Amino acid sequence: NVVRRFHVWDWAKPKLLIDLDYQRIAGDTTCPFRLHVGQSALCRVLFEALEALQPGAVRWGHKALFVEDRRDHVLVTAQARDGHLEILRGQWLCACDGQNSFIRKQLGIASEGPTHHESFVIAHAGPGAMDALEARAGRAMAPVSYLFLQKDWAMVMQMQDQVRLLFHVGSEAGNEGVATQAMVERAQAVFGAGQSDVSATALYRVSLRLAS
Repeated sequence: NVVRRFHVWDWAKPKLLIDLDYQRIAGDTTCPFRLHVGQSALCRVLFEALEALQPGAVRWGHKALFVEDRRDHVLVTAQARDGHLEILRGQWLCACDGQNSFIRKQLGIASEGPTHHESFVIAHAGPGAMDALEARAGRAMAPVSYLFLQKDWAMVMQMQDQVRLLFHVGSEAGNEGVATQAMVERAQAVFGAGQSDVSATALYRVSLRLAS
């Protein structure tokens, strides 16, 4: 979805606070819009681009087991899903394998930053959820809207086949154990009564850390 308008709402009233047409920033960027695309679709686009450029090969389901720096090249011992081992050689190795990077640990690179983290929940509902939100708002809503709630906030995004809701859980310890049903109920409270097809699909953490 190409999104050309953005709203900010006081959802307790509800009252529209900001109505932004992204064309207002057309003089500052060649892309005066947001693009809503799911990660699975984005990965397909990236994979097709890599296949067309052929800078190398994509190996699915491989796990790095050992790294050896030979100064003028790098060797990585990897294990495939079927268990067989393969030694990969390259000039560079990038540790892009996430917060708990095996590569970074093998190289002894610390990940520095504050110990606290913020947690967020992504919930999904059917396309009809936007109708429910607009009935509560009393007017049409932009495909992306920030909602100020009584004690927190949420963000609503219109996707091609669903409505995505992102909301903040907090930075308290142990919130990984937040019950799925509690997430669903919280999302339903934002959408309004009667929205039954809500599911909470992911609880994820954001840590402000940098590899030294």
